[in-house]
Amino acid sequence: MRFFVKLWFILITILSSIDCSSDVDIVHYVQNSLKDRVGKPAIFKINSNEYSMEKFREDLRFKRLVLEGKPPSVNPEEVKEYLDRYIEETVLLNEAVSEVDFKSAEFKSFISAYLFKGIIEYYLFSKTGGFEITKELDINSEIIAELKSKGIIKSTLISNDERKMISDMMIWRKLEISSKKRQEDIKLEIAKIKLKNKVIINPIQK
Repeated sequence: MRFFVKLWFILITILSSIDCSSDVDIVHYVQNSLKDRVGKPAIFKINSNEYSMEKFREDLRFKRLVLEGKPPSVNPEEVKEYLDRYIEETVLLNEAVSEVDFKSAEFKSFISAYLFKGIIEYYLFSKTGGFEITKELDINSEIIAELKSKGIIKSTLISNDERKMISDMMIWRKLEISSKKRQEDIKLEIAKIKLKNKVIINPIQK
């Protein structure tokens, strides 16, 4: 089960990042994504490659906010769990890219169900404004002053990391508050699409 959850995370991350106007070359996309993870300051090292702390943070943020619908704040134990999964995912992807025949019928058959589900989830999340909500907010002086007046923060002098955390907390709250409405919007969107398409089911002959 853990493997399929991990596979689902990989696919939805791919779907949220690729340019859908062009043919998708999964091999090159994964290779480029793995290269993109390399950088400094590094949070871990695999053989001679050092992997970027900032890229790990971006991956963690996306999974928490978009895929899992969880608040951005994480405790050390949770960070370790995410990091362990991220490292394992990186190791396995590096091995898979060198060994898997991505053009084989077996691969296409295996991956299609996850890919189709990912495309539909991405489409509906996008159609109901999910990605508009997840855009980083501009935490200006007015917002900071309001947060201080409510006792949420102690000082108006905050770091860039604190600004990002406040932004992510506000995005998470907006996603949480809008969740019920977006679920209703998804049902309406599906209903509208079904009305546009005439479906006739032929009787099954015994």
